[in-house]
Amino acid sequence: MSEKLTNTGLVKHAQTMLGLPTSYMWGTLARKIDSGTIDWCRETYPSMYSADRVAYLRNQIGKRYGCDCVGLIKSYYFGGVGSPKYTVKRDYNTNAIYAAAPKKGPLSSLPEVPGTCLYMRGHVGIYIGGGWCIECTLGDYGDGVVKTRVVGRGWTNWFYCPFVEYPGDSTDAPAPAFQKGDKVKVKPGAKTYTGGKLASFVYQTAYDVLEVSRDRIVIGIKGNVTAAIKADDLIKQ
Repeated sequence: MSEKLTNTGLVKHAQTMLGLPTSYMWGTLARKIDSGTIDWCRETYPSMYSADRVAYLRNQIGKRYGCDCVGLIKSYYFGGVGSPKYTVKRDYNTNAIYAAAPKKGPLSSLPEVPGTCLYMRGHVGIYIGGGWCIECTLGDYGDGVVKTRVVGRGWTNWFYCPFVEYPGDSTDAPAPAFQKGDKVKVKPGAKTYTGGKLASFVYQTAYDVLEVSRDRIVIGIKGNVTAAIKADDLIKQ
């Protein structure tokens, strides 16, 4: 995908997936089911792939798309349905993508902004407006990408995807304080973007800015990632 990633684009992507034949596959990204993917998933996540589930999925080879809940979101910013594009730095699980969100809140304060993401422990979905959600799930609500009501589903929080632009985010915003390629140092006592501790040597070294996503700055040396840091915790050199 070369176009800008937006909240409305995320909704359109989810609606496209809703219209396709899908099956829930833990660890996958909205790609056509094939034997190699099934084998990899079974070996990587054995507790999530029973013999019966594997047998079912083998019958869907070439017929359906495999996806999991956060894969529905990631497949949008990785290039769309069936895209082979992949970036390990943006491969977040459900809890990590929620932790990295630039804005979030309890479900009671859910903004009427289609493309806002929904969260409960271990599961995410995409709010499409009007009290409806599109999610990828397996169980009582279906198998694969389904449309469900937000109320009564168990969602606890909402959040903005860290790689998607939302209304008011950037159109009239000033240029970002940091750009890819900048040299920076980490302020003494700063933590990772998600609040984790940093090794003491991190504060003594100058780093390259590898990626910028609003206030989330990925730093490293020679292309190797060291950490993601809040912009306010960095000093440009």
